Amino acid sequence: MKRVLLSLAIVAPSWTTLNASDLIPAAMRAAILEELSGERAYETVTELIRFDRVQASSGIAAAAEHIEERLKASGIEAHIESFPSTKRTWTWYAAPGWEATAATLRMTTPEEKKLADFAELPLSLAKHSNSANVTTDLVDVGAGTDPKDYEGREVAGTIVLATGTDLRRIHKLACVDRGAAGIVNAYSSDVHPGRPDIVRYTAFWPLESERDTTRFCFNVSTSTALDLRARLARGEKIRLEAKVTARFYDSTQPVVIATIPGSGAGEVIFTAHMCHPTPSANDNASGAAGLVEIARTVKKLIDVKRIAQPRRTIRFVWIPEWYGMAPYVWSHPEIKNAVAAFNCDMIGESLAATGGYLSVTRTPYSLPSFLPDLVENTLESMPALDITSPRGSRGRFMYSMDAFTGGSDHIFFNDSTMRVPSLMYSHWPDPFHHTAQDTLDKVDPTELKRTMYAALAPALYVAAAGDTEARAVAIETLGRARARLARQASDAMLRVDAAPDAQSLALACSHALRVVRFGGTREAAAVKSAASLCDAGGTAHSDIDDMAADLSSLARTLEGEVRSFCASTWQRRGWKQAAAKIAGEEDARRLIPARTPEFIGPLDSSYITEKLGESKSPKLGDEASYEMINYIDGRRSAFEIWELLSVELEGVSLADVVADVWLLKEAGLVSLGAVR
Repeated sequence: MKRVLLSLAIVAPSWTTLNASDLIPAAMRAAILEELSGERAYETVTELIRFDRVQASSGIAAAAEHIEERLKASGIEAHIESFPSTKRTWTWYAAPGWEATAATLRMTTPEEKKLADFAELPLSLAKHSNSANVTTDLVDVGAGTDPKDYEGREVAGTIVLATGTDLRRIHKLACVDRGAAGIVNAYSSDVHPGRPDIVRYTAFWPLESERDTTRFCFNVSTSTALDLRARLARGEKIRLEAKVTARFYDSTQPVVIATIPGSGAGEVIFTAHMCHPTPSANDNASGAAGLVEIARTVKKLIDVKRIAQPRRTIRFVWIPEWYGMAPYVWSHPEIKNAVAAFNCDMIGESLAATGGYLSVTRTPYSLPSFLPDLVENTLESMPALDITSPRGSRGRFMYSMDAFTGGSDHIFFNDSTMRVPSLMYSHWPDPFHHTAQDTLDKVDPTELKRTMYAALAPALYVAAAGDTEARAVAIETLGRARARLARQASDAMLRVDAAPDAQSLALACSHALRVVRFGGTREAAAVKSAASLCDAGGTAHSDIDDMAADLSSLARTLEGEVRSFCASTWQRRGWKQAAAKIAGEEDARRLIPARTPEFIGPLDSSYITEKLGESKSPKLGDEASYEMINYIDGRRSAFEIWELLSVELEGVSLADVVADVWLLKEAGLVSLGAVR
């Protein structure tokens, strides 16, 4: 135990010292802060929210053209590429072309009352609703997501009132299985307490085979749904008239691309999705507008010679989220040569209005990188910079470096078939996310400027980097990696110390050894990743290799300390030392999956549904499923994949890993190799 404390004592000063130094050069910092404008970005948000930016629609095409025009007006090379919305890319769904021109929902009995109007509030109609003209009874089905919700209720030909959040599930149970004519949906009162007027954004996302049988859905406020539910509970007969004029059509996904050429090889990439129905101010007019301002700032600073032309090209990409990114990456395999990507998704939130903070997500454990540590160094320097905008807030800068999570386009870059380290800049929590209340008043010019700086400063550092910068960022990563390793070892030993019985102790010791062993490998790889910034033929490579070797040595020391602590714990408890028993281990060690050549990019789970039916879906949660696929390489067994997942994520079951490997095999996405 004393040796562990000594290791911690050695580590702490290194981290503390490094935190005191901002890696961004003073001249670069000053130039960015002088030119970068939260006000300009805010004005671009006001322009973009006027477009109804539904994927593959005329609205998003118009928004793309507007972004292209703004870029060209700043002298930036920009163009639009379009991709058909009629076929999958790899496993990725092709969002259908769809548009609505009119839709109203009225109560006709027991009184005349308008409940929803697409012309007033476009989000009141679920995207991908089909045309309809029906007058029928309203039936309350509770959440509407469980077959039990329909027991004792005749819903054929009616409109159902449902407050569940899974619209596809509600549609399947109510409309497809039981013949309901359509749906009225709202958040239940416990989703956003105290906000009864919120109207949510929904979409059906039908497969091509489902388009003709998709019905309609109107979204109403929680207060409206509660009133309807209460009246039905009192025995009132409510009849609704639903009129929808809408259509599906073959369309395209527009992608805007702008480039600022570098003097050498390699790229740094910025991405932001420009989609979602009007207004969707924070999600994601803020990110799309922020990229326009970042691109303008870089171009201006180069033109006036405040910064030099970067070594690496800076590429800016505005996409329809996921469904535009997949075909764009497919058509541009050179993207794999990028050294870093910055995904801006909800970057300008008013913290006072939303109660959130800036969340920057790290790369996943499967892709160790220097990038999170460089960005964290930048974030730590920002409170002292007092970044504000004339019409913006003056509050504290609130941020967090968070564990990897998916939910946006950075998942393509971090996938094991791409391996471009990518971070997401976002804000959370946000009670107005995916609602009609995601409006301009929730956007703050100060937060826009702060977040843009937090992305642009490290991006320019990477774009300009050579040996000097590579060595500096490796040192920064080394210091933080030492602290992480020591902290993780201590946490693992605390779990060992808390084990209540012999089997729990055996499992805790096994887990603790995995933590330090895999942690050492991962952190050494993060340090070595800084070599991607080195000059060709430079001297920093060997220095970085030495730092990674030192970190591996520390990991071996910590592993020895953990072994010693586990042995002393067995002895102290007076228990006979036993091996950890994990059900299914032997079979899992024999299961060695490999991705098929066609399985490129992350998995869109709708592919599983289309191939195998609604009853088949992954057992693992989103992040665990994503990482499991990243670890599939034709060499690791299912058990070894589970070991890696168990270090990164809590509660991952070996049985679920095995089940999902077989599910991928059934879907034709993996093959199974010979038993080793």
